[in-house]
Amino acid sequence: MAIVIAYRGSLAHPHQRDLLLEDLRRSAVSWGWPCQEVVYPVTGIVISQDPSVHQPPLVEEEVCGVQLTGPGAGPFPVTFNRKGELAQYTEIPRQLLSNPAASETYYLESTPWVKTEHPGTHVLILLLLRRMKMRFLRDLDVEDDTGFWRSADYGRLHRMHGVFPNYNGTVPLIAGVAQACAAIGEDPELLLRPLDPAMRRPYAAGSRGRAMVQSNPA
Repeated sequence: MAIVIAYRGSLAHPHQRDLLLEDLRRSAVSWGWPCQEVVYPVTGIVISQDPSVHQPPLVEEEVCGVQLTGPGAGPFPVTFNRKGELAQYTEIPRQLLSNPAASETYYLESTPWVKTEHPGTHVLILLLLRRMKMRFLRDLDVEDDTGFWRSADYGRLHRMHGVFPNYNGTVPLIAGVAQACAAIGEDPELLLRPLDPAMRRPYAAGSRGRAMVQSNPA
């Protein structure tokens, strides 16, 4: 079952973009995930999915970032516009538009998102997002269909992916995520506990069960 993670936010400081992207590149190398550079111009009329956003008639923008692909997941783009906001633009086919201007290109602006089909990769993507939240992105907001982003509830995560783990299944999961965290110099506790209300760091008290996932799930 495919589960969607969507995420929006802004860099705390514009100069941190390159540091964040380099951190993602290194994580991808450590985990053996393909990592593709993403740079493209956006010149045209932009339609936002957010009705409260009023765009100027013509937008000239450049998107820059990277796109990781983990096992059992679609592309995981982390791309920014010039203002340091997470952003994604998709060109809209003209046949889908009503009376488009003849000389203009139209784009749909949306928050980046990724689909996952394996709980292991799902958790590692959220690990990267938590890492970005704590280091680089001042206001990262994540919409996670499993609720794991806030709760760290591994049981619900498995159920929503259609997996019903038993003891023999959770043991390799624990070892897999511990290894994945060690490979990028991250504390596994970042994925063992729910985030505090400000979503800045894990709760200090009480661990949830140590159910973890492999970085390269079978």
